[in-house]
Amino acid sequence: MRRDARPAVPALVRALDDNEDDLRYFATRALGNLAVEPVQSVPALVARLDDRNVEVRKVAARSLGQFKNRAKVAIPAL
Repeated sequence: MRRDARPAVPALVRALDDNEDDLRYFATRALGNLAVEPVQSVPALVARLDDRNVEVRKVAARSLGQFKNRAKVAIPAL
């Protein structure tokens, strides 16, 4: 299933820059649940660690954890 979800990643990454907190939250959560396309997803999630909304920041940290060793570049930001 996760391989089939790869086409959704660009749209989810774009949604991370939306003004709506809920949209950013759920897009961040979805990227973590999918844990695919780390080259695109991980930098976008790292950027959400500085989100204005605390819930988005928390879910970004959890989502990065779903990538396991594919998210090593995120360690300094955490």
